[in-house]
Amino acid sequence: MKKQILTSFQKYLKDKGFIENSTEKFDENDFSGVSDISAIKRFNPDIVAERKGIQYFYRFVDGSKEEHKTIAEKCTPLMNFEGRKPTKFRLLVPEKYCDFIIQSLNISRLERIGVIRLKHSYS
Repeated sequence: MKKQILTSFQKYLKDKGFIENSTEKFDENDFSGVSDISAIKRFNPDIVAERKGIQYFYRFVDGSKEEHKTIAEKCTPLMNFEGRKPTKFRLLVPEKYCDFIIQSLNISRLERIGVIRLKHSYS
């Protein structure tokens, strides 16, 4: 199901004028140091895209308890992120898990991490 969601979201981004980059080989020259690159790799984005000079990193979050426990750990290093390009981090979250993920991010003071609510029911 995750693959289907990501494929649909990639199409949406393309339709909105985003240019998709490889998740495995993004341009490391756009980042100021090893800690930035390490933070991105830990975040483990499913989709990397760019639009109007801003680089976006998207990660799908499923409803597993393991994912819920580790999402704050994966996002925390991004709070001090200083790429050379403006950068935004977004979580793609099924609607039924959104409130919990938002609460987890708020408790951990992860204001820079955006949440995109997926309005369909995915298992």
